Amino acid sequence: MYGRATPGDRKCFQQIKDLQVFATRSGFWIVDIVVGNFRDNKQRQRILKFAQDGLIDAVLVTDLNRFAKSTTDLVKTLQRLHKYNVAVHASNGDSLDLSVQAVADVISMISRFEKQSMSERTKLGMFISKTCGRKLGRHPAQFKMIRNRAEIGKRLSRGESYRKIAKELQTSFSTISEVVKDKESRAAKLSRNND
Repeated sequence: MYGRATPGDRKCFQQIKDLQVFATRSGFWIVDIVVGNFRDNKQRQRILKFAQDGLIDAVLVTDLNRFAKSTTDLVKTLQRLHKYNVAVHASNGDSLDLSVQAVADVISMISRFEKQSMSERTKLGMFISKTCGRKLGRHPAQFKMIRNRAEIGKRLSRGESYRKIAKELQTSFSTISEVVKDKESRAAKLSRNND
């Protein structure tokens, strides 16, 4: 069990008492009671030594913010405990392996920050582009350059198969289909214009 407070603080004794009740109720066997303060991490190092030696499989705390002096320090400590397969249980919440949850929360927070930063940079880039007179959005489709368009048309009019033309001109079947569709759409436009 780990309690954190200034020495002689009555709240620390209350934390330990609450943790003893929590340990009994949850079925934990108490190996040691460690009391430390946020400026001195010798007591947390003692817990890490217990974990490394395999003497403990869980650490009980009243609240995670009582276990470390900063979020970074907490995450590092939880990662080290997780490496030794030691869970951290907080008496103020559900009993679960909070080391994994804390790491996931931190990664999630960093991910949200990165997403927000990327969004802001994208919006700034779009604003700059607009002020420079650039058109945003998709560019209109451009006519695809197909080599041998005329040759494909001649062979199609002679009745050659798509596959034969594709093989001899070293192009794909879909390119031949595209030329046919393009030819048909041009013919449809011409007939509409003549009507």
